[in-house]
Amino acid sequence: MNNGAQLSLQYGQRARKIILIVEDDESIGELLALAISQESDYQPLVARTSARALEVISQVKPNLLLIDYYLSRENGLDLYDHILARNGFEATPVIFLTAGDEKLHLTFKQRHLVVLEKPFDLENLLRAIENQLHPSCEADLAVS
Repeated sequence: MNNGAQLSLQYGQRARKIILIVEDDESIGELLALAISQESDYQPLVARTSARALEVISQVKPNLLLIDYYLSRENGLDLYDHILARNGFEATPVIFLTAGDEKLHLTFKQRHLVVLEKPFDLENLLRAIENQLHPSCEADLAVS
């Protein structure tokens, strides 16, 4: 997927809410982007590294972050903290993707962060996205 081409809108194209997917596994990132683009009205952008994610947010402000916790060089929670520290990103919602780890889940719970445990059902992901982008729907959120 060509991220550069996705950062600008074509003439006459309606602006869609942007979801920045930060996933170091290329096939998972592309699969998530494909599912989101086909099953929703949102525009996914994929970054495979923390550095690339920071480059992307310097060009565009995503409406939602979808971050894998276990990234190659930095964990997703540290990346999220870096993003939140930037001016204008303080209230950016996030969904973390992770493998099971009780201690880690406790950290997410203490910080009131949404987490989906891999493997997850596409329907649960789409529901979590809707709930994060439209908080009034939050009562329907069922994450594992």
